[in-house]
Amino acid sequence: MLSCCLNRHDGLDLGIVKEICWSTTSESYAVLFILEDLSQLFLKKAQEAYFQGEDKKRIFYLTQAKDYMKKALEIVEINFSKDSLHVERIKLKLNHLIFN
Repeated sequence: MLSCCLNRHDGLDLGIVKEICWSTTSESYAVLFILEDLSQLFLKKAQEAYFQGEDKKRIFYLTQAKDYMKKALEIVEINFSKDSLHVERIKLKLNHLIFN
């Protein structure tokens, strides 16, 4: 069964996934896509903060986006083969965030 523990940070974000357990591949896919979506959400929030001149928030949101994508990478590296397109896709997205 899928279980997630969320930790809120001053009400500024949706939380960081601290622990993820799954028993089926379909749950792995679901968690993977949720983490990718959360990463994209925080990347968008970082861009909005940039245009509003809120550098502290921008850095915070960008860090959140990276953290979610790193967790997604952990999941694909555990559940899929090293030559999987999922692994390559997540690595590319993470590299984009790191150099952003």
